Amino acid sequence: MSSGDAATRIEVSAAAGPFRVRANKRTSTYTVLWYDHDSNGALVEHEHPTQFRTQRSANKVMQRLMNQAESKRPRVRLCPNRNMFMLHVEVNGKPLRRSLGTRDPQEIPRRREIVMAKLGLGGDAGVLTVREMFADYYDHGLVDAAASTRQVFGRMIQRFRRYFTDDAPVSTITEDQLAIYQTRRLESVQPVSFGLEVSCWNAAVRYAISRKMLDPSKAPPLLVKPKRLHKERLLLTREDWSGILDEAHKFRRYVTHSPRLGSLELYLHLVRYTGGRASFYDQLQWSQVDLRNKLIDFQPTGVVASKRKRRPLVPIAKELLPVLERAYAEREPGDDYVLWERGSLIGERVTGFARRVLRSSESARMRELSPQLHSHAFRRAYITWGMSQGLSSWLIGQVTGNSPAVIEKYYATYRPDMGRSVVDSV
Repeated sequence: MSSGDAATRIEVSAAAGPFRVRANKRTSTYTVLWYDHDSNGALVEHEHPTQFRTQRSANKVMQRLMNQAESKRPRVRLCPNRNMFMLHVEVNGKPLRRSLGTRDPQEIPRRREIVMAKLGLGGDAGVLTVREMFADYYDHGLVDAAASTRQVFGRMIQRFRRYFTDDAPVSTITEDQLAIYQTRRLESVQPVSFGLEVSCWNAAVRYAISRKMLDPSKAPPLLVKPKRLHKERLLLTREDWSGILDEAHKFRRYVTHSPRLGSLELYLHLVRYTGGRASFYDQLQWSQVDLRNKLIDFQPTGVVASKRKRRPLVPIAKELLPVLERAYAEREPGDDYVLWERGSLIGERVTGFARRVLRSSESARMRELSPQLHSHAFRRAYITWGMSQGLSSWLIGQVTGNSPAVIEKYYATYRPDMGRSVVDSV
């Protein structure tokens, strides 16, 4: 069966998107994925039934589906013959074109609403919706962005769409609603992570205004990036790491009652002995872990390596090896990822665990860590521990994927007790 035959049987709605292609290294195939409404109206991820052998074939089908969704969305185009803006819209499955009667881009939002109302689609149908704003920004505003950027922004866009709902006019979103959204998000993510969502929201709003899809006077408020904690506010000790691991172990044993080593515990062991970014472990698959030669290759096969944030090849520490061997033995069919509990990023899992579990710990230190613990603190601690033991920043950088300059400027943090060996020796 050809990819074209498969594509003809797939119908997507005007709300479909964003679309993406996922590579499966185990089967050497590619799958087309997208978000769309199900029969109950919920926004869920859909998967094309065909597994494509080449990325080019998958991209072609993805483009066909994108074009199909785009053709069903109301859009405005300039008609060169009449030098007028035309509204293209689908009504009862039939494409219609209606003149907006203007060549002034500033008039588009108002005229579009009037024409949509005349077509019987209701006055509100002419107002830019949350789905329309983000779909246009993802499809056109991020068209030249790196694949990793589109993937990260795509996840944030789906979160915004689920929270504010697809059909809500963006002009009705208030500052209070955004404040509530921000408060809830900061319960599970750090300010620096939420700053990316702020960038995504603000960029989508500004892009809609620049494209004349949104009247500036009706634009929703912009988000403000929260203040970031100073890097010296939180420096974990080895005792802190052991205490957090113990709390995670107790939570699994006595709350979830799972005999299998959980993803949070696995992450704590991995980051303790490799010091990587949270994204290293979110995407780590067992095919990248060589237990026989005791090596972990954090660079996924077939993914273009980043020049700024290198993914290193790291030896497995003797303390980490039995943990990975146990996790490998406990894996179930279909568990390709080392962190097998999928659904939320490990950074969000760490922050949520700190806010909800550590704050009620019997340990005063764990309660103290609760409001500020985040995944990157473990990476900073790993680097600081190495520097305090006299290891070179170049060698630490080879393990963690950073340059010596970045390690010394941003990561290594001094604590007075680290200078004990100096003052006792001089």
